[in-house]
Amino acid sequence: MTNESNSPFGGFALNQLTRSSEARPQRFNPRPPGILQSGSATNAVLDFLAARPGRFMTTAQIIWGTGRTNKSVDWGLRMLRSLNMLELRRDEQSGRNWLYCLKPDHIKKP
Repeated sequence: MTNESNSPFGGFALNQLTRSSEARPQRFNPRPPGILQSGSATNAVLDFLAARPGRFMTTAQIIWGTGRTNKSVDWGLRMLRSLNMLELRRDEQSGRNWLYCLKPDHIKKP
């Protein structure tokens, strides 16, 4: 007899080790990362900037225009930047704030 059969937990531990190495089925994620969801803050920021093509807007203007919170607008701007959809430039008045504009190739044409 082996030492595993004498221990009440030997078989359980061996079973757990073999189960963890098995491939687990992928779960469905209704909100996968990197995908714009309708009704999201990112989508609201995108729509706001698309309605003003060629205009550079401050974060405060985007917050006011979308009616979203500071955090959600910041997250939306970060997401759009990661998707390379925004043009950025420094605010000449303050020198430290950014101005955001949607790149022309991402503006929906009617």
